[in-house]
Amino acid sequence: MFYRAPARHTAGDPNPQSEEIRMAHRRDDRGAAAVEFALVLPVLVLLMGGIVDYGRYFFTQVQLTNAAREGARAGTVGSDPVVRATTAGGSTPGWQTPTYTGNCVTSSAGDVTVTTGATFRFFFVNVLPGVPSSTTVTSVATMGCS
Repeated sequence: MFYRAPARHTAGDPNPQSEEIRMAHRRDDRGAAAVEFALVLPVLVLLMGGIVDYGRYFFTQVQLTNAAREGARAGTVGSDPVVRATTAGGSTPGWQTPTYTGNCVTSSAGDVTVTTGATFRFFFVNVLPGVPSSTTVTSVATMGCS
C-alpha cells in the first residue's frame, strides 16, 4: 500500500471542493492506523511474552539436566549426589530436593540415578486457555558405576 499525495486543485478541475474532500478522507486514514495498532498490539505483546516464558522454561530444563548429571556423576565417585545436585542447580527458582537411587560405594555393578525437579511458573502465556499457571519440570540422569 503506497501513499499517493492528493492532487492539487487546478483551474480545469470541475469540482473545486474535491481538494477539501480528499483532505478529509486523508485525516480519516490516520485514525484507521491507530485502530489497527490497537488491534495488533495485544497479539504482539502476547507473542513476545510467550517467547520469554518458553525461553525461561527451556533454561530451567537445562539447569535441571545439568544438576541431575552432576549429582549422578558425584554418586559414581562416592560423593553425596543430593549435595552435589543441589550445589549445581539449587539456585533454580522452584527447586525441589533431588532424589537418587543406587550406590556405587557398596556395589560397583549397578548405577546411580538422580532425579531433579522444579516448579516452573509462567508469567505471560498462562492467560491463554489450556496453559497452566505453573508446571513441574523434571530431569533424570543415570550413570553406571565403573
